[in-house]
Amino acid sequence: MSVRGFTLLEVMIAVAILGLSLTAIFSSEVGAANIAARARRQNVAATLARCKMGEIEQIIAIEGLPAIEKKDTDSCCEHAPVEGFECEWIVERIILPEFGAQDEEDDSSQDAVNRQLNAAYDEVDSQGDTTQQLIAGDGGNLAGLALQLGFPILKPFLE
Repeated sequence: MSVRGFTLLEVMIAVAILGLSLTAIFSSEVGAANIAARARRQNVAATLARCKMGEIEQIIAIEGLPAIEKKDTDSCCEHAPVEGFECEWIVERIILPEFGAQDEEDDSSQDAVNRQLNAAYDEVDSQGDTTQQLIAGDGGNLAGLALQLGFPILKPFLE
């Protein structure tokens, strides 16, 4: 007579395999839940930072830039405070450098610019076809000259 069924050893191995697989599945679920919670916190933090930046931009638009560095810590969003989050912010004054102020003391600035423009043009012209060199980006010192000419005009807008 043959006995049908599983032996005790086979059942114990099956239960051990089932236990290992369930442990792996549950640990990955816990990891996924932790990652989801972290992503949720980062999303809230980014939203609160955007809100605070908007508030600071409104204050600066009304009051203007501060004369000195302004630093503070407070709630992130005035109209929607979120527990557990606090924003620390700083408004720094940017001082842009002055171009061309150290070179020529006795010449007028227009004469200095004209000399630099003529020197840059002569440098490019002496090397060959000007248009092809400028298109290729081999313009010598023309980029620096363009920056010196355009920067004083754009500086107030950048500050």
